[in-house]
Amino acid sequence: MQPRHRRNERAARDFDRTPKIRILIADDHAVVRDGLVAMTGKWTDMTVVAEAQNGQEAVEQWERHRPDVSLLDVRMPVLDGVGATPLCQHE
Repeated sequence: MQPRHRRNERAARDFDRTPKIRILIADDHAVVRDGLVAMTGKWTDMTVVAEAQNGQEAVEQWERHRPDVSLLDVRMPVLDGVGATPLCQHE
């Protein structure tokens, strides 16, 4: 059996190779987007792949990046998060 520190090193290497959760953040307030990006950046298994300031941009970014998770504000100009949600679904 391997010493504990060797098992921990191997587990850390394996964790670094696991795919990250890819996130799209859409909010019309830049300070909210920036805050969510900053909070997400603290997690090593997540990455923000796209940001949008309205629902239409969110749909365009979703089609371009196909994130695993989309955080959509309910109230946004052009197209709100409720309207954007059905357009941002895997086919």
